[in-house]
Amino acid sequence: MPDSHSKSFFGQNTGIIISSSSSSDPFMFIHCFKKKANGVWEKPSSNEGKAVKFSLEEIVMILRVLNHETQKWQCLHIFKGKETAVSFNWEDINSEVLWINVGKYSKRLNLAQTVILRLFLTHFLDEKIIYSTLQKKGNTDRIKKHNQKNQFQSDKNNIPRDDKKVQHDLNKKPPP
Repeated sequence: MPDSHSKSFFGQNTGIIISSSSSSDPFMFIHCFKKKANGVWEKPSSNEGKAVKFSLEEIVMILRVLNHETQKWQCLHIFKGKETAVSFNWEDINSEVLWINVGKYSKRLNLAQTVILRLFLTHFLDEKIIYSTLQKKGNTDRIKKHNQKNQFQSDKNNIPRDDKKVQHDLNKKPPP
């Protein structure tokens, strides 16, 4: 299982990247970029664009919007004395267009992109709940055990159709 994830949503003039550098960090980032007048994209290495860190609680609130439990969620991030307004909201009652606003950056996502974002953030949250909340002592053994269990389950569920009867028979307990 990879420890870091990243998904980008770029349009003609604005882009965002949703990322997590480690499953054991209880946060994720949204990085926002615009295309400059000369046609070149802003570069984080040149201190351009905007990055905002989101906690587990904020991921839950974003997912409430993506799961259509609320029409809008907004907050104010303050980092090193700078305030950044953030909002996630549906454009209309049909909930087919999502607007993500981070300071002066606005990104519109269509229905397919919002489904991908919802699945991505749900995965983040599930993973981070497991790995960022483990006690430090024994983390390695617990993570290995959890990964082995998940790998076995994945292997078991990905058996070709013709072999499912064989797998079913293997799972049966032998008669006493």
